[in-house]
Amino acid sequence: MPAEIKDLIKDLIAHKYEEEWFEFKVNWFEPKILGEYISALSNAAALTGRKYAYLIWGIDDKTHKVVGTDFDYHRNVKNEPLPHFLARQMNPDIAFQFLETTFQEKRLVILVIPAAKKAPTAFDKTRFLRIGSSKIIEIYGEKTFEFREKSIVVTIPFSNLDLGSTNQVNVPVNVPVNVPVNAPVNAPVNAPVNAPVADYKQNKILGYCTNAKSVSEIAAMLGYKDKRSVRKLLNPLIESGRIAMTIPDKPNSRNQKYVTIK
Repeated sequence: MPAEIKDLIKDLIAHKYEEEWFEFKVNWFEPKILGEYISALSNAAALTGRKYAYLIWGIDDKTHKVVGTDFDYHRNVKNEPLPHFLARQMNPDIAFQFLETTFQEKRLVILVIPAAKKAPTAFDKTRFLRIGSSKIIEIYGEKTFEFREKSIVVTIPFSNLDLGSTNQVNVPVNVPVNVPVNAPVNAPVNAPVNAPVADYKQNKILGYCTNAKSVSEIAAMLGYKDKRSVRKLLNPLIESGRIAMTIPDKPNSRNQKYVTIK
């Protein structure tokens, strides 16, 4: 199993609770509800500024213990392969991807779900949204959930909310997300497996470099021995203006450090 996938799983199970952008299951399977999960997780990833969301089979959702799974994503749904059944009803098309791996000697299945981009992700003509670790929450009507230039706006009429409930969910309104307006909606089906892993690693770098760090320090944090692998992750962050060098006029200086631009 690639070290990056292992690190991703370790990071997710270390969370005290599931969050909007990832969900754990053991052997659960309901094809229609799975499609709703993909829609909800894709939209929640966009709301939280993530490039990907994850649904992982083989982990207990209460204890986060790795227990393994028998889930078979190659199965058919009414004589149609499951991935095709799901993709056919997604709008816009998103290049979700099933991965299979072994972790702690247990079989896991990981569903990697790209965040919504130019439009909310819908399944079977309905847009869904996930709030916190609660169940999928259906958006109330097609016009209540929309993308604007660099933000997502969720508008739920008061008539649809139980304002007296102690379990009231506060839906973020106009939450900014960094989504290029020209980002392609239809990503290729054979998108590289390491794309979501690279995004995960870059997010770790951004969080770690709030104070200036050297390449060696970043490599140690990521568990890398090869500094070239770190620079491959750093370069896109520098080019996009998210990371800055402390000595920009001497990029190869041995005293060079990198800091997140806030």
